[in-house]
Amino acid sequence: MGKEIWESAPISSLGLNGGGQTTVSAGLCPLTSNFTSVPDLHEPTTRIGQAALVTASPMQGYLFPGYDYDWFKVYVPAGNTLSLTLTEPATMRGQLAVYGSDFQWLGAYRDAANAGDTIHLNYAVPAEGMYYIRVLNHNHIGQVDPYQLTVSGG
Repeated sequence: MGKEIWESAPISSLGLNGGGQTTVSAGLCPLTSNFTSVPDLHEPTTRIGQAALVTASPMQGYLFPGYDYDWFKVYVPAGNTLSLTLTEPATMRGQLAVYGSDFQWLGAYRDAANAGDTIHLNYAVPAEGMYYIRVLNHNHIGQVDPYQLTVSGG
């Protein structure tokens, strides 16, 4: 975990204390910020055109900040079934969705019923080509713990 300390310009504040009396203070106000680094080797992948090529499976990713999407792409031969498994951290309620080589949604998706569930999706590809996988978190909470995506069939 990293730590940053910032100091503001002189400020003053006016407030009421518990007894109904007015208090005034002035001076420097230190601002402290703690943060956790979230190193995602596949970023940026927030848009389908930035999809990371699946070169090994399983692979890890982070959905951070909260409204982040991750996109992956995999080449799948005709007649194969694209099999996906998403293993989530405890606070993530994920969704997997499959898109075609033209970036069109194919209607193939799975939602986790509960945060922390593992979800599976199988999709029989109609033609060979590049297929795109979207991972999102319905809870819209930034994840500092990684999810694991397992891909087979490509």
